[in-house]
Amino acid sequence: VVDLEVNTFISLGLAADYCQQNDLVLNESKTKQLIFGKDKDEISELPQLHAVDTTNHLGVVIDNSLSWQNHIDVLCNKLSCALFALRRIQATSTPEALSIAYHALFESKLRYGIAVWGSSSSCYMERVL
Repeated sequence: VVDLEVNTFISLGLAADYCQQNDLVLNESKTKQLIFGKDKDEISELPQLHAVDTTNHLGVVIDNSLSWQNHIDVLCNKLSCALFALRRIQATSTPEALSIAYHALFESKLRYGIAVWGSSSSCYMERVL
């Protein structure tokens, strides 16, 4: 566990050095620490990082147990809004326009990141399907 903490601290320093050498800005206020595994209590927080249980990375909500429940909650809300919009335009649109709207509003959200979260527990997946 100590080696992991030391390696993480060194890697964080290397990332900061890389950013500085390449004129990149590392936004420390947005940098989070997400600890995976069963023995989370044994690993101490790095002092310069804020420890979180969930984080949003490129539109995919990741939690410390990789259950994907939080991501599926967010996804279901987005799909519900898309479904509402599709129902509203259904009466005034052609089937072709409705199909385009479906692919743009609904299916794109459903497919985004599915390679990552698609193998989640079946009880969560039932909500999406």
